[in-house]
Amino acid sequence: MKKQVTLYSSFLFPFWFLLLMPNTWILIAATQMIIISFVLIGALKHIGVDDVPSVWRKSILWSTFYGFLSYLVSAALLVPTQFVNENTKAGSWILEHITYPVAENPFSGVFAFTYTLLAVAIGALIIYVANRKISFRKTALTSEQKNKVCLYLAIFSAPYFIFIPSTVFYAKMAGMITLL
Repeated sequence: MKKQVTLYSSFLFPFWFLLLMPNTWILIAATQMIIISFVLIGALKHIGVDDVPSVWRKSILWSTFYGFLSYLVSAALLVPTQFVNENTKAGSWILEHITYPVAENPFSGVFAFTYTLLAVAIGALIIYVANRKISFRKTALTSEQKNKVCLYLAIFSAPYFIFIPSTVFYAKMAGMITLL
């Protein structure tokens, strides 16, 4: 008997969307840079840094890159749930309580929500550590200031996007297709 592998298209949405519409990479990078800029400038002003423009210029590209990387890693952490053997008892439980809810709506089950929250937390950790080690090394920030700014970035620019239910995207796309 041939083993059947089922892939659920909701996880592939960001990947095929970006491949079919490569210009969206520019839009996503610009959006990420704007979000990071707001958080970075707000954090620097909140902690009382005098030379905000200099710190912003020296760190924005790296901070944007690590924010973008955190989204990719968080999304990649959700992909393994798509490769579950549904012929076992554990596999059918994972499909029912994690795979389907994560693919459709992470808020529909406690296990799916927890799994997605773990992926977001790992993304936030990447943002914190990478920014702490690399993004602010050429700035005049003290160690305490770097910690605070990186914490702000990790909290406010974590990859929360993966919590958005895929059904929202598919409903919008279905509406666009019917207009054609």
